Amino acid sequence: MLNRHCLVLVAALLFPALVHAACSTGQTEIRIQITPDSYPAETHWSLRDFVSGALIDTGDTNNDTICLNNNQCVVFTIFDDFGDGICCAYGSGSYQVFVNNVLTAQGGSFGRSEAHYLNCPQGTSCSNPRLASRGIQTAPAAETWYLFVPDSTGNWQFNTCNLGNTCDPILYIYDHCAGLITAENNQGTTFYNDDACPGNQSLINAGMMAGDTFYIRVGDFGSSCAALPISWQIMFNGAVTGCTDSTSCNYNPMATVSDGSCVYPPSPLCPAPDLAVLQNVIESSLVMDDLNVNVNNCYVDEGCLNGYGNRRIMRFSTHIKNIGNEDYYIGAPGTANPQFIWGGCHNHWHYEGYASYRLFDVNQQEMQVGFKNGFCVLDLECSGGGTAKFGCGNMGITAGCGDIYSSGLDCQWIDVTDVDTGIYTLVVTVNWDRSPDRLGRMESRFDNNWAQVCFNLTYDQSGAKIFNILPSCPPIVDCAGDTFGNAALDCAGVCGGPARTGDLNADTVVNQADVLQYVSVLTSAIPAASVCTDLNGDGQISLTDAARLNGCLRFNSGDHTHPGGSNNQHNHCDFPYNVYNPYDSMTFAIADTNLQEKYVDLSVYNPIGRMLGVELKLHGLRVDSARNIALGNYDPQVSSSPDGRIVVFSSNENSLFRQIAPLHFVRVYFDTLTDTLICLEQIRVALNDNYEEVATGISGNCILVLPGDTAGTVGINSKESLSMKVFPNPAIDVFDVYLQGGNLRNASFVLRDIQGRTVFKREEGDNLSNHCRIETPGLSPGLYLLSVEVGHKRYTQRLVIQSGVK
Repeated sequence: MLNRHCLVLVAALLFPALVHAACSTGQTEIRIQITPDSYPAETHWSLRDFVSGALIDTGDTNNDTICLNNNQCVVFTIFDDFGDGICCAYGSGSYQVFVNNVLTAQGGSFGRSEAHYLNCPQGTSCSNPRLASRGIQTAPAAETWYLFVPDSTGNWQFNTCNLGNTCDPILYIYDHCAGLITAENNQGTTFYNDDACPGNQSLINAGMMAGDTFYIRVGDFGSSCAALPISWQIMFNGAVTGCTDSTSCNYNPMATVSDGSCVYPPSPLCPAPDLAVLQNVIESSLVMDDLNVNVNNCYVDEGCLNGYGNRRIMRFSTHIKNIGNEDYYIGAPGTANPQFIWGGCHNHWHYEGYASYRLFDVNQQEMQVGFKNGFCVLDLECSGGGTAKFGCGNMGITAGCGDIYSSGLDCQWIDVTDVDTGIYTLVVTVNWDRSPDRLGRMESRFDNNWAQVCFNLTYDQSGAKIFNILPSCPPIVDCAGDTFGNAALDCAGVCGGPARTGDLNADTVVNQADVLQYVSVLTSAIPAASVCTDLNGDGQISLTDAARLNGCLRFNSGDHTHPGGSNNQHNHCDFPYNVYNPYDSMTFAIADTNLQEKYVDLSVYNPIGRMLGVELKLHGLRVDSARNIALGNYDPQVSSSPDGRIVVFSSNENSLFRQIAPLHFVRVYFDTLTDTLICLEQIRVALNDNYEEVATGISGNCILVLPGDTAGTVGINSKESLSMKVFPNPAIDVFDVYLQGGNLRNASFVLRDIQGRTVFKREEGDNLSNHCRIETPGLSPGLYLLSVEVGHKRYTQRLVIQSGVK
């Protein structure tokens, strides 16, 4: 954050009338009052001039009074860096903004940010819109907002066509204002259009219900309309006509006036939708891009990226047309429609069965980098002769119309960061599960529901991944011989076979018993991992496997959200799948000892995210039992073994709130001591509530037990407080090393094979960060031991190198 005194000086130079005192006659007083939550360092606010965007003032949890010129429109924005607002999970924080002593804005539960327009003319935002009605209206400038409530049910048209506009206006229509995040494309809109009529003018045809509320944003492309008035109009085109009998095969659920066209099965005249993917649009739009993903992004949470940090992605546009003679009707999103799931990160619905993006290698084996996309399905173009009517509030594609997901939209890509060089096939399918529409109508054909693009993935001279499109390649055929079919090999390699990934107890059924079995073996005899049991692909059985299977089962049972959690990934049952989150961390410690009652208490400090579970190891005692001692609604199951292995996990996915100080959360009872030192020896894995493995650390020292002690002495023979993480593991030619709690300056990296021979060595040099990327091209597939020496300390970890496609 900038220096406070510098901000006051800059504001005074930009706005001479601004003073931090009682406002003079002819000025407007803005008074800001903040009541922080338990994490005040995450809260800050800004006040900007609406016209110029210039910063007027900023602050954190301080109260402030600002004086403005009477006609100055400003935007007050409050931010929470963690994304959970200031009320109510971690304290009852709130904010209030007064304009000339009148309470104008208030709140506390707002997610990552919330904005309010103060002292502004009507139409500046959706919170103070102008009223719109039938006929022509004139927006004084771009980014003017209107409120519209249809007085009749039927087809409505909104356009800027043939009205004398000389710039490039865009019409955006939304069905909500609270929590709305606007973009310069159709993301978040209910209806949208840029240039459907000549002269880059906008035209929207929309089916609307009388009495519904819509917010219309009259915008522009770039700044071409910024200072110009924009003329636009609203017209009612009449009621929707069609077949109104729901037993017919051409029933129109939006029709209110029957036109006598009903046809009944099994008549050969029954129409049908036919969705097709345009391959040329994918090819012409395919482009490489880079994203930097941190803890604040929803991309990993919603499954469209496979990790954090710098990601290399391939963007493309998807154009899906309905070339049939009947609409493909989806309906309103919500719990009543089984193909919609709620995305808790972006707070919107996803239509699960719409578009699927899949990547196949040269052997036609699917890579784990795919994504299923479907945040909204609507009519964006009608070049096939249809009349648009569907929007995000009532989804579908009209016969003769099409939907377009442009390459600039979020998640309109595939993540190739961890994909090796080679030849691949990108496959885009629509209605990938071949389901009927909401009215039970099947498509007339499925052979055009896919399109593919083949490319060669390589590196340029700077080391960045690039691609070139190949002229042709054979279509992907599933293991049953069906082109772009859904048949797949089971985890044992049999097409449609009975083996099930996650069936640890080998009873041919994957259920909660397998989750319990995963947890059980972690405190007994941990079996060797196999393709069918290693759910996160790290070559070992750990708590991560149990958590991922549990998430898959909960998702398939219809429990799409975690109690207290926010995630709703699309990868619940796609195995192997693993995410390491270096931006989240948990630190554990021996917090207390009682040698008379024979127990030790463990603490956790998780200030960034919620803790779903942890698997750790104690040294120096023979464990009798362990139990949860955390207060509140955190109630996990705690398992233990005599040799000190402790597993904390809840199959109900009850997770621990993030803590502002270390919390005693587990009490471990022991019957005998096996050493004079009691140590927290290892944190094998710790998980947040998004199933992500996080950085871990051990705080404090071992406990020295001397003869006659009743409590133990802290501070003798301290164990490491740092931990090393290697990701991905298994790896192909390249992997990342993270050192939690320190830096890698002058670090030495040594890789040895199973015969103990050194096959790779590297000196890092002057690296003050905790992250280093290691490239080892040409290593044979197999098991290796990675040793990292830094600051007279050595960290070792097993590393698996897999073969890549060359």
